[in-house]
Amino acid sequence: MGEVFHGWRRKTGCVTLLIALAFAAAWVRSLTMVERVNYYGSVNCYRWTSRKGVFEFEIFEHNQVVPHEILESISWQHRQVTPNDSLTNADLFEMPWGVYFRRQQEPFKQFLFKIRYGLIVVPLTIISVLLLLNKPRKRKPESTDSRTGIIATRTDGIAPSTIVSG
Repeated sequence: MGEVFHGWRRKTGCVTLLIALAFAAAWVRSLTMVERVNYYGSVNCYRWTSRKGVFEFEIFEHNQVVPHEILESISWQHRQVTPNDSLTNADLFEMPWGVYFRRQQEPFKQFLFKIRYGLIVVPLTIISVLLLLNKPRKRKPESTDSRTGIIATRTDGIAPSTIVSG
């Protein structure tokens, strides 16, 4: 079993596959649940939302007074998907390739980024498959000439010990 994880490619492939599986599980869960994580900083609020196969990340300024006990806190909300949670035609039109980005300055600063889970899961899966299934390249045999100390590398398949010098 230990020989499976030799080399950086296998280890990176396994980590990439685990990340892809985590995003795939979130994708499936987002079809039935709406989940939101909020972090309230002293100036900005950071919000991660997962719904209807879309992952959203949003940063916005507080435009209201936030109670002191909420500052620097994390809240998690989840509930079942309702018909009102469906993505509208405007949402789908804004994301023709699955990615949407908006930066707004007025009335308050806002940054919004949306991406479909498929655009995360599929490339990560392809990368992990390539890393796990590609065989490592074999190194060319090398030998050192004891008289000169020169390393000889052969590319024609003949072992360096059979070279006759004259």
